[in-house]
Amino acid sequence: MSVPPSSSQAPAPAGPGTRLVIYTVLIGAKEALNNPLSVLPAGAGSDLVLDFVCLTDNPELRSPVWRCVPIDESHLAPEKASRRAKAMPDAYFPDAAYSLYIDNTVTFKRLPQSADLHTRQVDAEGRAFVFRAFKHSRHTHLHQEAGAIAMLGYDDVATVCRQLDAYAQQGPLAEITPLTTGTVLLRSHQAPVVRHFGRLWWESILAYSKRDQLSLDMARRRAGIEIDYFPGITRDNEFLHWQGSLSPERLRASFDARRYAWQHRDDPEAVANPRRHALAHGRGGEPQYQCRTELLEYLCWQHRASLGAQVSPRRGLAGALEGLMRPWRRDGQRVLVVRLTDVPDALGFSAAELDAASHALVQFFGPGSRTDVLDVGFDDLASAGRVFALPQGGAYPVLIALGVPAAKLQAATQKLARLQPRNAGLFVAVLAGSASLDEARAAEALMADVTGSPTRSSLGPAHHDSLADPVPNALVALAWGAPST
Repeated sequence: MSVPPSSSQAPAPAGPGTRLVIYTVLIGAKEALNNPLSVLPAGAGSDLVLDFVCLTDNPELRSPVWRCVPIDESHLAPEKASRRAKAMPDAYFPDAAYSLYIDNTVTFKRLPQSADLHTRQVDAEGRAFVFRAFKHSRHTHLHQEAGAIAMLGYDDVATVCRQLDAYAQQGPLAEITPLTTGTVLLRSHQAPVVRHFGRLWWESILAYSKRDQLSLDMARRRAGIEIDYFPGITRDNEFLHWQGSLSPERLRASFDARRYAWQHRDDPEAVANPRRHALAHGRGGEPQYQCRTELLEYLCWQHRASLGAQVSPRRGLAGALEGLMRPWRRDGQRVLVVRLTDVPDALGFSAAELDAASHALVQFFGPGSRTDVLDVGFDDLASAGRVFALPQGGAYPVLIALGVPAAKLQAATQKLARLQPRNAGLFVAVLAGSASLDEARAAEALMADVTGSPTRSSLGPAHHDSLADPVPNALVALAWGAPST
């Protein structure tokens, strides 16, 4: 449960000789311990008493800079455990009034001074406190932060969507702005309002995403805290240097330990501790060991599209669609989304579903692509005399048809195939119902005949909240040639 602000007094104003705990947290095999003083100018000093502390689960860790303090958070996953101390320094440094958290990717351009602790911030009861950080360098709203998490594979998208749904029940997500980066946090951590913030933040990290920047500013708002932002951003300021999170010497946040262990299943050390093994062999950033991205799943949630598994009737197709479309996702790609309207089928797409799905698909391919949307009525599909001519802009290598009646799969393939190139393309039909294997084979043969190229077919099931069982063969994909790079 959240702990409200206590009646304890805020720390006395800081001045020369004040103790400042500078700390980082290193739990689990992820990276080597950084030296934050490695680029500090010769003769640099501070009027504060600086105590460098690394909280770690490795009792053998040693450093010429850090005082390594072992902690036992083995009841938590490493990704969560490292955030607990980040959120609640008062629980780890009860004898200090001020703390400066820094990620293990930070080095100082200058040392902190007592002037950095001066603030005019006061809580609702008029008590002074210190809370300083950097604004996010790119994102101003939670949709941007969540989209980046999904695109980079940094966390499970279902968890992220559940988190934002909970936040949206408390108020408009657009009002949670600006966003704060959690790379550097300077706090008078014994101040009641700061302690309250820390517990709210930790509870959200524990309940939802391990990506703490997704919850930091919601916790700040709920605690009623304002942040005194440092000038600049983490990549450009006079205080410190941030090395970035994609160093080959560290595991990426998207590292998939289970995938790594499987791919090295003949190596007992890799199976026993895949993180440590990957770090030792410099493999933490290699693409084949990263989590699969779920960008389309997130975009379906954001646009309230039923193609994903978050918004009813939850067709559960986003993962399969992303796997099919990802190789074709590039700048300049021409994409056509065909929406079948007025389909007399209980599993057909409503107008609202079609609109939301097309928005998600357009955003998935990005602003660098040319994505067009074409509405086709059921009668147009059924009419033998109605044909579609190739537009002046040229063929569409990617075509996604939404809501195709299963019985009209061959007719849709025949009419729409003329809009695609002959050498290479992807045709995806999301059906309003289930196709038979004979219907899928007929569509494959027809596409091979039209393009003159060997055609590969894929079939996949869908779900629907009106049904207890999956809908077999509700996704039919035909591909020929290879995507251009």
